[in-house]
Amino acid sequence: MTMPSVFPAVSPSDVARWDREWMQYFATEDPSPHLIESRKLSLVCSDLARLSQAEVYGTVLTGRSDGAAMTPLRIWVKGADLVGKRVLEIGCGCGWLGKQLGLVCESYTGIDYSQFALAVARGSSPPNCRYFHISEHEDIARLQGQLDTLVGREFFIHQNFDNASWVLGLAAFLLRSGGIVSADFYLPNPAIPQGVVHRARSPLDPTYASCAFTFEPQEIAEVASRAGLVVQSITDDPHNQRRFATLQKA
Repeated sequence: MTMPSVFPAVSPSDVARWDREWMQYFATEDPSPHLIESRKLSLVCSDLARLSQAEVYGTVLTGRSDGAAMTPLRIWVKGADLVGKRVLEIGCGCGWLGKQLGLVCESYTGIDYSQFALAVARGSSPPNCRYFHISEHEDIARLQGQLDTLVGREFFIHQNFDNASWVLGLAAFLLRSGGIVSADFYLPNPAIPQGVVHRARSPLDPTYASCAFTFEPQEIAEVASRAGLVVQSITDDPHNQRRFATLQKA
C-alpha cells in the first residue's frame, strides 16, 4: 500500500517526549479518571443526541460505580454528531474520552503519539474502541473515508500551524464526505494568568510539550482550506479560553 502524504514523520524522540509528558502527568495528578475501566462507568446523560454544541461541552456523560461523576466532556460538537456515529479522536491520550463515547457511538477510533497513553487506553475501553499509534500508517489508512466526526478535546490548543495542518489533512483523509471536525483552538483571556503561549506560526516548543498556540480566524480558515475542509462556524469563548471551530469535509 502506498502511504498518503497526510502522515507525519514520527521520530523516536517525539514518541519519548509525549511518553514523558504522560508519565509526568500521572506522577503529579490524579490518574484514576484515566485508569477506570469503561465497564465501571454508567451513562448519566440519556439525551446526548438532542444537545447543542454548547450543551455537549458542559455535559457530564458518565458516572463511576463509586457514585462519583466524571468531569464534563468539553468537546464542542452536536450530540447528533456523536450518538450512533463513527467517531475519531487524534490526540486521544489515555482514552478518557474514548471509553465514554464508546458507550454511545457506533465506533470510536483514537490515534496518539504516546505508546504509554495508548496502552492505558486499550486496557480501559469497550470493544468498539480501537487505538492506533501515529506510526501505524497502514492500519490507519485502511479507514480512509469511513469516519463521521473528528473531535478534539484539549488538543488543538497544543498544535502550531504546521501540526494543525497535518492533523486536519489526516482528518480529511479519514472522514467521509460531509464529515465534521470539532477543533478547540486556544484563546487567551487577558484577565486570567497565562502559561506558555505562542503564536500559531511559531515552531514547537522544545521544552514545553503542552504549551498553547493561538490562531486567528483567518489562520483557521487557511489550515482548513489546505486540508480540503470548509469552515462552518467559529465561536469564541473567553471564559473557557477557547476558539471553537466547526469544519466540514466537502
